[in-house]
Amino acid sequence: RDKSCLYQKNQFLGLVIWNYFVQTVSSSVTSFLNERYLLQKSRFPREVIPLAIVSANYFLFLISLIILIVSTVSIGYGVPNLIILLISILWLGIFTGSLSLLLSVLQIRFRDISYLTQSSLGLLYYFTPIIYDLKMIPIRYHLVYYFNPLTSIVEYMRLALVKDGIVPVGMVTANLLITILVLAGS
Repeated sequence: RDKSCLYQKNQFLGLVIWNYFVQTVSSSVTSFLNERYLLQKSRFPREVIPLAIVSANYFLFLISLIILIVSTVSIGYGVPNLIILLISILWLGIFTGSLSLLLSVLQIRFRDISYLTQSSLGLLYYFTPIIYDLKMIPIRYHLVYYFNPLTSIVEYMRLALVKDGIVPVGMVTANLLITILVLAGS
């Protein structure tokens, strides 16, 4: 395995995850406002609107991930660890779905949530190990990553697919607790 190929796979995997997350959250935040006429005219569970965006983007994410898995296996990285991969895929779906639902509900009450979300997503990009490895960051700065569930998700997927990633237990625990809090809040 070539180091540059490994680095490119890590970057591509991080970008696939990031694109799913950003597109889903960005589209879902204003979904209730965009579909207000549909909500007024028919009766159905309101949660369907943002969750439809989440599931449609999730399907596209899975297609991208399958392409990445096939290319990873064909290059010679071996078969991915399916258990870790499935756990991280499920975790990504739960976190993204619950955050999207929470933010879309908050957008109804506080109209500036969409602007705050867009600004936060731009900042979150730099605090998520997408184009760099968590190994490159000094340990004293890892506390920032304890508050970002995407960090553990990206690192778990890297560990499952390219056999390259670090997953500190304390960080995973903190990220799981944040995911559970966001899920409960939604």
